[in-house]
Amino acid sequence: MQRKYFGLASFVLIGLLMNFSSANAQVPVSGFTVAPLSPYVKDTFCAGVNVTFTDTSKNSPTIWSWNFNSTSNVNVTATPANSASQNPIVIFSNSTIVMQAVVVTLNTTNGAGGSLNTATKTIYIAPGQPTAIISATPTTICKDSSISFSSASSNGLISNYSWNFGSGTPSLSTSSGVVKDTFTIASTVTLAVSNACGSNTATYHVNLTPPPVASFTPNTSNPCNNVPVTFADNSIYAPTSWSWNFGHNGHVSNLQNPVDSFATPGTYTVTLIASNYCGPSAPWSTTITVQNCSPPTAYFKTASDTVCMNQPILFTDSSSNTTSSIRSWTFFPASTPYDTSTAINPTTQFNTSGPATVTLTIQSANGHSTYTKHLVVLRCLPPTALFDSWGSICQGTCTYVTNNSTEAPFTSKWYFYGADSATSTKFNPSNICYQNAGLDSIKLVVTNQYGSSSLTKPIVILPAPKILSHDTCIYAGYSVQLYAHGHGLITWSPTTGLSPTTGDTVLASPLNQVTYSVRDTTSCPSVDTVVVCVKYKNVYIMASNTFTPDGNTKNDVFKVSSKDGLPINEFSMKIFNRWGEMVFKTSDYLEGWDGTYRGVQQNSGVYVYIIGYRDLGDNQYKFINGNVTLIR
Repeated sequence: MQRKYFGLASFVLIGLLMNFSSANAQVPVSGFTVAPLSPYVKDTFCAGVNVTFTDTSKNSPTIWSWNFNSTSNVNVTATPANSASQNPIVIFSNSTIVMQAVVVTLNTTNGAGGSLNTATKTIYIAPGQPTAIISATPTTICKDSSISFSSASSNGLISNYSWNFGSGTPSLSTSSGVVKDTFTIASTVTLAVSNACGSNTATYHVNLTPPPVASFTPNTSNPCNNVPVTFADNSIYAPTSWSWNFGHNGHVSNLQNPVDSFATPGTYTVTLIASNYCGPSAPWSTTITVQNCSPPTAYFKTASDTVCMNQPILFTDSSSNTTSSIRSWTFFPASTPYDTSTAINPTTQFNTSGPATVTLTIQSANGHSTYTKHLVVLRCLPPTALFDSWGSICQGTCTYVTNNSTEAPFTSKWYFYGADSATSTKFNPSNICYQNAGLDSIKLVVTNQYGSSSLTKPIVILPAPKILSHDTCIYAGYSVQLYAHGHGLITWSPTTGLSPTTGDTVLASPLNQVTYSVRDTTSCPSVDTVVVCVKYKNVYIMASNTFTPDGNTKNDVFKVSSKDGLPINEFSMKIFNRWGEMVFKTSDYLEGWDGTYRGVQQNSGVYVYIIGYRDLGDNQYKFINGNVTLIR
């Protein structure tokens, strides 16, 4: 093989040729088309279907950069959103019910570089195929009632509506609004909707609700009386209210599952009417046979709870629930003709007076019961009048009586001859007062339905001693003679200011007003009294100006006195030495100072006294002061 050698000129030539080739290459010109074309109009596509983009760029690009939503329309989503394929296929979604515009761009590149342009196209995405949805109000109806239908279909731009109401009236419609239809039987409603992107169909089943069919079951058909019975509602077709009638004493209920009881045995018809919004049911009834399962209740009556001894008494049985029962009577104490009986309504009598007890026991298959009545057996004799009273009382005083009569109950009528109140119908009258001395009597008449009786007792009214003096007034410190007359020794009361305290004549010297009364040996108080009032003159205090406590019993004590010897009331005396120290204090005007202080003889000298007292003459509290000289 012959080798060929190239020199420098050859390599330069090759390089020039290569540069010439690159200088003649061209960058791409981007372009594209969209296929298939929209069923609507050019550049309009249905959401949810494949959209094919075909590259028509020039100058043989080798790289493609697609953006299917370059303006970022938030209502549109492209899948994929970008692509590097030459001829990509994309699916768009539209979240609204109106057309949405999106901008698609393409940039291309080849060995010469990037394209000088960006291919741009605006396309329109329709909402896509509609979804048929039926809205119905109300959802449940009665026969011959109406439902309002409307379309709630999604993915708008619906161009056609087609309703088929089956057996409803009307049966067909193309309305896009509300359609009201009436039904007599159950039906199926169909709605077909369509647009340029497709069609869809929905169905709705109309079920007619009938009125309820009433039915119920009691938990027992043969209950005992007074035992609750539960009634369980079995009605169909969704009742919403219930009307029960239990067939006795107006017992009704509006509960679904009520409870009732029957007090009286017998057969009862229980009826239920159930209702819903389509109307009431026909009445449905069943019978309940109530058994008598109550235990007996013993009870009997008598004409009175108070009876007479040895008189026949009828006992009337008023017990309840006594079917197939056995009676047992007992009588206490013993009666005639028997102490016990099994008769329904026995008659007997009691032979002794006092409390009596009768008991009735009823025994049946359902239990037993006992009733006891307490009677009072009376002697039924006329009463005997008896009473206690005082045989004598003092004139001007009151007494009482005690009724001890026999054979109660009875009425009482009292006669008090010579008393302030002449009669009384009380059982034990009191406050029977006599103003005049002498011999009187008390009479009692007692009466019952069997007769009456009376008793009279004497009563002596002892004369009261009499005060012969009249009310009078004296000055304090003076006396007055009082006189009285009575039987035996006269005793005066109170004894304040009296001398002596007994006798027909006494001397009264009270310091304050006193009301006197007297008694004599009969212990009767005087009917009248005598009042001795006391008047007061002005009190004048007298005190010496010297005293000599030398133990010779003459002028040994410094004390005060009153002129006329009148008493000194609310007295106080204080004595002070020359240094103002109190050396003596007293509240008794009869007490004086002996010239000592705490047991120590005081020095001769002048002492100051302050005396306070109430002058009853003008009822003023007064003070006097002065000097007294102590001489030893």
